[in-house]
Amino acid sequence: MLRSVRPFAVPGAVAAVRPFRVYLRGARPGQSGGSRPKEAAVPLAQIEILTLAFPGNRFNGRILPELAALVESGTITIVDGLFVSVDADGDIAYTEFDELGPSSEAAAITDLADRFDELISADDVAEIAVGLEPNSSAAVLVFEHTWMTPLRDAIAESGGVLLDCVRVPGEVVEEVLTAVAELDG
Repeated sequence: MLRSVRPFAVPGAVAAVRPFRVYLRGARPGQSGGSRPKEAAVPLAQIEILTLAFPGNRFNGRILPELAALVESGTITIVDGLFVSVDADGDIAYTEFDELGPSSEAAAITDLADRFDELISADDVAEIAVGLEPNSSAAVLVFEHTWMTPLRDAIAESGGVLLDCVRVPGEVVEEVLTAVAELDG
């Protein structure tokens, strides 16, 4: 059973971002501008959704210093996130980071977030939970590639447009390089 602690957001946002070819906006159904502040009229840089699974619910907070370093350096801006858990019976629950109690180690991510744009829907949570074993959890981080903002602006000012952007997992690149080396060898 899926227990939602907030209304539906943008249906299918996680599935749409998987190929990293869709630009998300903060608007929710029935709203004109999402939860982004009015002064944030400048378009977002690229958005990425990162899902980190913790089998056996073993989140210990060791990622927080590295995440904080990325935020503090202006490399990324966290714009949404939630914590998904699947209990031993397979029941799914999720909680927005900003709704976690202060005693939760995962709640520390709230301090790193710039805002919460509610980009992840209950359908997205159900899709994420399919990949989790019982008695496991996942942190879902939605972040803007803030480092790209000056490049985005320069491209626009020169009359250019971003035609495509594809992210390839490092392990896939390593597999390809190994295969090429074997063919060359």
